[in-house]
Formats: sequence, structure tokens, C-alpha cells
Amino acid sequence: MVYYGLATIALWLTISSFTQAQTYMGRRDLDRDYYTLHIDNKESAKHIAQQLGVRYEGNVGELDAWHMFSTLKTKRDAEDTVLVEFERQKTALDKRDDMHWKHAHSLTKQVLKKREKRGPIPVDQVFADAQASLKIKDPWFTKQWHLINQINPGNDINVTGVWKQGIAGKGVNVVILDDGLDYESKDLADNFFAEGSYDFNDHEPLPKPKLWDDSHGTRCAGQIAAVKNDVCGVGIAYEAKVAGVRILSGDLTDADEAIALNYEYQKNHIFSCSWGPPDNGQSMEAPNGILADAFVNGIKKGRGGKGSIYVFATGNGATSGDNCNFDGYTN
Repeated sequence: MVYYGLATIALWLTISSFTQAQTYMGRRDLDRDYYTLHIDNKESAKHIAQQLGVRYEGNVGELDAWHMFSTLKTKRDAEDTVLVEFERQKTALDKRDDMHWKHAHSLTKQVLKKREKRGPIPVDQVFADAQASLKIKDPWFTKQWHLINQINPGNDINVTGVWKQGIAGKGVNVVILDDGLDYESKDLADNFFAEGSYDFNDHEPLPKPKLWDDSHGTRCAGQIAAVKNDVCGVGIAYEAKVAGVRILSGDLTDADEAIALNYEYQKNHIFSCSWGPPDNGQSMEAPNGILADAFVNGIKKGRGGKGSIYVFATGNGATSGDNCNFDGYTN
């Protein structure tokens, strides 16, 4: 009886591990095309994949109603054969009463996109000359005008009074969805939250910056949670922990973005996203489909049911006639 019980437990663990493995986490094979299906039932998704002749990859991250399919790339035709076959079978008379097909909402091919980093506009030479002529040599903290503005008092975020009340972010985990995070920096190392971090571009546990321009995420992390010490400046919430999810160092699909928006959302409380569609005054892109569901999923289920908090930068597109009211991520 003991051996039978142990064997049953071992079998259950094996099945459980296999089931957990049926989750797609953004690792792409460059020789394959990927598609997302919106349907509530996993068995129906597997059945439809089999009928379409494609491979079932699993749920898309934390989204139970979204499933990833893949198939080997073929010669480009005017129409995508998988999408055509999906529509043909979905509308076929013999599928109308088929419970697997009845609730299949949509099949979407995943296309690589580019998200643009939203950093501050570089300081022009006029300001640099003024700084030199006035011989300004204040320590880094006094240069952080967004915290304490000594030139135009009141034009800051008025955070020092909050610090005096003992509120500096303790117990809060902020994740930076960006191009990596220099977690070995003396200003970030003590506040780095490794458990909430991941590199989706190279699929590695830690979000180490690698490209020459992988500096944006580190800068954002410093503004939020740079340690209060004798190095550089101090973060707005210098007692908060900061994680990094590296997604902007390469192209990404909507599915990749959705997985990142829900990544470790029970441990990561605030998702900081200083990026979005191009600030060119022409783009009016907004999250829909799988991305909209990822936001709703985080808001409903994240942070122990309290809801994930998503923060997006408005951008710097004013000189191009851009307006954040037409940015579906910020508005």
C-alpha cells in the first residue's frame, strides 16, 4: 500500500509538472510563425490546434483564455493559410454545433513590433553654458530639481515632507519593463529585487543591460529607487525594491508584451513602463485583444487581488504635434 501511494504521488507530480509546462513564456523559434487563440477552454484550444495542423504551445503567460499556436514558416503567400483555414473551419456548417469551435473568438498572427523608449530630452548647450558660467557645483541631490527645486521653489513633486513622515517606499516592489537594469550599480544593488526580474529578450533570469543603448531602464530605476547613500542621487522611493524585466532590447509581439505585463504579478506591485507607440503625431495605437486582457487580468488578480498598478510615461512628442490624449496606453 505504501509503494502504491508513493507511485500515485509520483505520477501526480509528473502530470502536474507537465501541465505547468504548458505555458508559453515568449521564447520564439525564428523558423516558426506564432498565433494566439482567444478561447476559455484549454482542451478546445488543443482540439482546434490539431484540426488546423499546428502545434499547441500552451497558455500565454498568466492569461487562461489566450493560447499560443505555432507552425513552421512557409513561402509567403498573399493570404496566411492558417488564418484562412481557421475562418473556413469556424464558419463551416458541421462546426456550428461543435462545442470546441463554438466559443473560439479569434485567431491572431503575432507580428514583431518596436516599442520606443521615453527618456528625457537631452539638455541643450545653452543650459550647459549657463551652468558653467554660474559655477554651479551643488551635490547630486541638490541637482535633482524634480525632488527639491532650489531655482524655482514649488516646481517639484514636494516629496521631502513625505520622507519626514517615514514614508519612502518600504514594502513596495516596483518592476521596470524596459531595456534592462544595472543591478550591480552601487545605487541600485541594495534595492534590487531579483525574484521579480527576467530578461525576455535573451531569456535569462537577470535583466543585465547588454546593448550600447541599454541605459534607459537603469535610469528609470534610479529615479524610482536609487539607494540613499553617498553615490550619485537618491530615488523618489529610496526604500522600495526594484525589479527589471528586459523587453525593449529587441522587437516583441503582443503576446510577449502581455506576458511581461503580468510577470510575477503577485510579487511585483507596480509596473513602470516608460515606453509606448511612436511619439510622431501620427500613431494612435491602443492596447486591445490580448493586451487589453493582460491589463484587466493584472488589475483583477495581481497583488493578491488588490490589483497590479500600471504607470506609463506620456512621452516627448510635442515638437512633432503629438498629444498623449491620443495615446491608448497613457489615456
